[in-house]
Amino acid sequence: MQRAQYSKRVERPDGVAATSSSPWLYNASIAMRLTPSLSLYASHMRGLEESGVAPGRLLFTDDKAENIAAAAARGWRTHLFD
Repeated sequence: MQRAQYSKRVERPDGVAATSSSPWLYNASIAMRLTPSLSLYASHMRGLEESGVAPGRLLFTDDKAENIAAAAARGWRTHLFD
């Protein structure tokens, strides 16, 4: 599990500003090898929609091409490593 900290400032149309500090932004994943020929992998992210980070500014790294393809389909920058 990973947690990131950030601050966000939002200005409403009436000029009132609101600041939010340290909201939860997390990524959790798990992998299990059940048998020599069967493995399970799951991942979940939450908070990116609140972070104000544009999808094209995110960098997702993984060693599985199918995970890279899923991230690229969301508009994220990706890096496939060995």
